[in-house]
Amino acid sequence: MNRIFFSLIMLCVMLQNSNAQEFSPLDAEVDLSYSEVRLEEVLSDIRSRFKVKFSYSNNKIPLGEMININEIGVPLRQGLNKLFEDLPIDYVISNNRIILKYTDLRQTVRGRIVDGDTQAPIVGASVFVAGTEPLQGVNTDLNGYFRIENVRVGRKTIRIDHIGYESMVLPEILIGSGRETVLNLELVESIMKMKEIVVEADGTDSAPLNELATISARSFTAEETRRYAVSVGDPARLASAYAGVSGGDDGTNELIIRGNTPRGLLWKLEGMEIPSPSHFSSEGASSGGISMLSTNVMGRSDFFTGAFPAEYGNALSGVFDIRLRKGNNEKTENTVQFGLLGLDLASEGPLKKGGQSSYLINYRYSTLAILSSMGINIQDETEKNVFQDLSLKVNVPTKKAGTFSVFGLGGLSKFTESIPRAFDDLETYDLGVLGVNHLFPVGKKSFLKTTIGITGTQVDDNFTNFINTDSTFINHSAFKKSYVNASTSLSKKFSARTFAETGVIYRRLSYDFFNRVENPFNEPEFQRINFFNQKGSSHTFQGYLTSRHRLTPRFLLVGGLHVFHFNFSDETSFEPRAGFQWNIRKNQVISGGFGVHSRLESLEYYLANIFTEGGPTGLRNSGLRSTKSRHYVLGYERSFRSNLRFKTEVYYQDLYDIPVLRGFEDDPFSTILVSEGFTNRALVNGGTGENYGIELSLEKSFSRGYYFIANGSIYEAKYTNQQGLTRNSRYNGNFGTNLLFGKEFKVGKNGKNNIFGVNVKSTFSGNRRFVPLDLQSSIAEGQEVRITDRAYEERYPNYFRLDLQLSLRKNKPNITSEWRLDIQNVTDRQNILETFYLRNTQDIGAAHQLGLIPVLSYRIEF
Repeated sequence: MNRIFFSLIMLCVMLQNSNAQEFSPLDAEVDLSYSEVRLEEVLSDIRSRFKVKFSYSNNKIPLGEMININEIGVPLRQGLNKLFEDLPIDYVISNNRIILKYTDLRQTVRGRIVDGDTQAPIVGASVFVAGTEPLQGVNTDLNGYFRIENVRVGRKTIRIDHIGYESMVLPEILIGSGRETVLNLELVESIMKMKEIVVEADGTDSAPLNELATISARSFTAEETRRYAVSVGDPARLASAYAGVSGGDDGTNELIIRGNTPRGLLWKLEGMEIPSPSHFSSEGASSGGISMLSTNVMGRSDFFTGAFPAEYGNALSGVFDIRLRKGNNEKTENTVQFGLLGLDLASEGPLKKGGQSSYLINYRYSTLAILSSMGINIQDETEKNVFQDLSLKVNVPTKKAGTFSVFGLGGLSKFTESIPRAFDDLETYDLGVLGVNHLFPVGKKSFLKTTIGITGTQVDDNFTNFINTDSTFINHSAFKKSYVNASTSLSKKFSARTFAETGVIYRRLSYDFFNRVENPFNEPEFQRINFFNQKGSSHTFQGYLTSRHRLTPRFLLVGGLHVFHFNFSDETSFEPRAGFQWNIRKNQVISGGFGVHSRLESLEYYLANIFTEGGPTGLRNSGLRSTKSRHYVLGYERSFRSNLRFKTEVYYQDLYDIPVLRGFEDDPFSTILVSEGFTNRALVNGGTGENYGIELSLEKSFSRGYYFIANGSIYEAKYTNQQGLTRNSRYNGNFGTNLLFGKEFKVGKNGKNNIFGVNVKSTFSGNRRFVPLDLQSSIAEGQEVRITDRAYEERYPNYFRLDLQLSLRKNKPNITSEWRLDIQNVTDRQNILETFYLRNTQDIGAAHQLGLIPVLSYRIEF
């Protein structure tokens, strides 16, 4: 109840900040009807008819502006709002006097336009702001740069045209007074030289940046990540709103994509593979509690759910290809955000005045103890969570040596939980990423991209279990991994029809694993078991070749091959890829994709020891192969007016070489059934599986002040063990639906520079499956006993969650501020996460997902 009361208080605070107006005689109903009448005459007429006075400066207010308005039977206040709606005028009411103020908040829109295939600058491209009178626009210079000054704040549509290229429309770009809008865009050369083709590819549209992707791919922006209800700036939580994708646990950002394990997700940052970029992650996981990636540094990025292009390897279920944006290279800008989750600081600007180089850096410190001290416990009162992270990008273009960029990401997180006379737990997850990209043009039709970097993780866990006065067991583990990454790719455009790319990727992995269970304080002393005590190194090598060819202006064909070699198990995998897009009508597209994909298991599986009475004698699973899957996808998309799109995809995934337990028919364990951790038991690549389903989505991009997404999926996910026994996958939820809606309102004295936003998300889906408890056997044996021959036959009750976000954005000269309130699980529904045996009460207990959680933040850009 205190959380609901707290949410209501914060809502009142936000509404108080929306500039609510006191009652005035100006609320009387009036008629304002003028056609091509000068503003000065309109003000004079209102003054004489309604006995009000105006005060203003003659040299600032545009009195000569021609007015067209027809407001009948409305309050005078509403009529004035309409009158000044498109004028740089704000007003304050004092008794019957109306004081007019010139408040024309404007901002600069600038950036660069390049060829998407060659990265060469496009000279003379026309860039303009649609709907402005007179039309605001410029042409790009010899280096592809453009600059449009004095653009009014708010949402604007930008259009780019150039002869021989497909036109680009960027609808409803949000322009604020606190920070310049910098756009770095890529155009696609058209094979229809004399005709114009318009595509929507922008920060609010879903077309992927990767032009080799034909299906099961979309892009997203930092603005979307902040805007969607309960995304909380986390790209993974944003993706859970897409068709075929669901979140497995409210306390983490893990993603179940088309019934696959969350561990099958690949993360890439600036083109380099990285471990899970999330705080409170664990060994072997691709997820965690909170994203380390701040929306202050994220640029437009891609997300894939199947049939990935040939450049992506070591991915089974999905790919996040995250790109960091470039900092402002002309002026210093800053962002400060403070909320119940902590403090966020960002700064960007030029490295050298007058040059093209720039920096962008963000630091965040947060402690969930702030929420706990207010009686709002995200997890449990016995838990404490602290984290901090740093991200950066430095971009340095040169005249002859190409463009260099340095990028980095670092995060520290610590989790503690303690229950007296029961257990103590201390877990840490630390991540470091540092890399250098070099983009070098090779002639006019090719470019070479090289990336060198290092990444590392350290996962520590110290768990003490106080069983009774005679037994105290300690499980201590420390897993250190470091990677040296080197990759290079050559891209060449042979013509407007044909493009090809080839590349190689090398990763050297060094590891230092330690895991010991002991009972040091009691007699007789429990024998120590070292599950891991190993150091070493290995490496992977990947190569790929891919090509895109436009057979006709309406038919696109993509093909390629990815090769993956893992030195430790001496395995080489050849993975063909193919895709097509066919524009059967101007507004209808049929697309398809096929690919063979693989994913290495967590290294702990390969290094599990074989134990004898004399201790460990070798490795159980050193020859374990990667899990593989063949993806088949077919899609149809139709566009309607008003930025409305319908899309459907059907898919079939044929999984094979799945690691399962060797010789245990009744044990359901498989690596595709877990989202983290490892086992030291013997495994064999004897399992198979299949995922298949259909996804439907109706989406309206943000325009006319609102957007919505309605999607649903029906699917099956099953696997078969070595003995031929077929079961449901743990992640076979059978169905999932999402409904998102957002609306923006202009608020304030005259509804001009302030925006009040309402965003809602509703999720209803099938829950995860489980292995049922045998209560009678558990009571008899004094410990939890599961009925393994009924594994995953049943699901927990269906999952439902309703989220709400309220925001108030204010623009003032050179400053943009925003209040934001995210209320997660508005109805406080108690969704079941898991069940377990309660030894003290000899009953079955249940752990639930997160309840109602309000998260308030304040953000300022200057």
